[in-house]
Amino acid sequence: MSRSAVVHIIDDDRDVLKSLSFLMAAHDLPCQIYGTADAFLENLTQETAGCILSDVRMPGMDGLELLSHVRASGSHLPFIVMTGHGDVPLAVRAMKQGATDFIEKPFSEKALLAIIQIALEIDRQNDLRDVKAREARERLALLTARETQILELVATGMSSKLIAYQLELSARTVDVHRANILSKLNVDNAISAVALLIDARGQTSS
Repeated sequence: MSRSAVVHIIDDDRDVLKSLSFLMAAHDLPCQIYGTADAFLENLTQETAGCILSDVRMPGMDGLELLSHVRASGSHLPFIVMTGHGDVPLAVRAMKQGATDFIEKPFSEKALLAIIQIALEIDRQNDLRDVKAREARERLALLTARETQILELVATGMSSKLIAYQLELSARTVDVHRANILSKLNVDNAISAVALLIDARGQTSS
């Protein structure tokens, strides 16, 4: 299922919501507005994409609590905190809890749009990484338990001889397993096979 990127704006001030929704529309950025954190959480699913732009001080659940609930749900959506005068310490706390960025009111449209574009790109990259991880796990599932064990050892830099010694196998048997691994994964060499392991864990190879 495709995920459509949306800027999710949460603020208890209707004028702020109206102003920001106009700004998003003017720059062709799809957005959804919410008057409370609870309203957003009611609509949050694993398919929710884009980024979150939330006020930090709101009646009921505030921005910090919202961030905690979003992360507890398993969502890694980029989270931008809007702060008023004197709220910077709260914003710093939010950053420590996993917020992507914060911006202090009153802010310029240019500054906000720049932060939002960065957040949307982060979400896009996260989505690509998740897709690669899922595809890699599907390919690795073709391996037997022994082949997976050998590939994990190959990933540590072990030679066939050392792997054979550790697993009490012949070096010839290990080489046969390694050839089967490359064939099943449809890759040309051990480096590409290890890259799939890295992708499956959602890590970067850099």
